[in-house]
Amino acid sequence: QGCYELMDSDDVVYMGYVDEMEKWSLLKGAELLLLPSLLEGFGIPVLEALKARTPVVASDIPVFRELYDDAVEYVDPYSPEDIGRGICRVFGNLALRERLVRDGKSVADSFSWAYSAQEYIRLFEDFAKKANDAASAGDPLAPSRSLNQQS
Repeated sequence: QGCYELMDSDDVVYMGYVDEMEKWSLLKGAELLLLPSLLEGFGIPVLEALKARTPVVASDIPVFRELYDDAVEYVDPYSPEDIGRGICRVFGNLALRERLVRDGKSVADSFSWAYSAQEYIRLFEDFAKKANDAASAGDPLAPSRSLNQQS
């Protein structure tokens, strides 16, 4: 059975809303995640699929390239033919699938909520220090009181 026939078969399931537990079960059991999005802020579904060790076929858009590098099979989201070719490349090439899963795990492991929280704390502390230094230097645009003081 060819790749294009598979995409027309009953093996493709279109889901409505699923809860968190079902989502992770589906991601772990999926052959791939297809996300032909035209605009994304971050692409959390891609990261979730990479964490689940599921290969991803996604839009070739700057945010995905920046975040996910070569861990994703990229396609032109405006071209149904290219989307189909991307799906077939992943289905039909075991070495590509294995590389996407391996690279995806590496990318996914580089993201964590704890690290993100630490970076936000560092950013806020740096901002508070700069604002306090500006206030100490008499900058008229600086806060009128130290950002370290309680109200």
